Amino acid sequence: MTTDTLEGFLSGGGAPAAKFAEHGATVKGTVVSAELKQQTDPADGSVKTWQDGSPRMQVVVTLSTDERDPAIDDDDGTRRVFMKGNMLKALKDALRQAGSKTIEPGGQIAIRYTGDGEKTNPAYSAPKLYAAQYKAPEPQASAVSVDELL
Repeated sequence: MTTDTLEGFLSGGGAPAAKFAEHGATVKGTVVSAELKQQTDPADGSVKTWQDGSPRMQVVVTLSTDERDPAIDDDDGTRRVFMKGNMLKALKDALRQAGSKTIEPGGQIAIRYTGDGEKTNPAYSAPKLYAAQYKAPEPQASAVSVDELL
């Protein structure tokens, strides 16, 4: 268990989730961490599975943002983005465009809620559509110069 996971567990869930309440809502920031997690039902916390019993997965990205919510004590701007469905598709497109295969700490991500898709089931809301951009972190300069080698 990582410190972030332990801290989140002990403090009641970790950073607040990013909100995409209206068209044009955008969340952007520096990647702190990214992990693959099984989706859970928000009503009771049970894990979600597909009809065949396989787990429904999502990418959970923790970002350092400039957002601050006065209703949250000591809000440091850290936000979690739960990427699945159309948001995950937008992330994959952004990674392809950036020439990256994965999300790395120190990278930059921007996600915008662009509109709603076609409603296919009367029992559910129309799916949200997203656009995303990703910029890989800059390579770190070596702490050792070539002259110091051997």
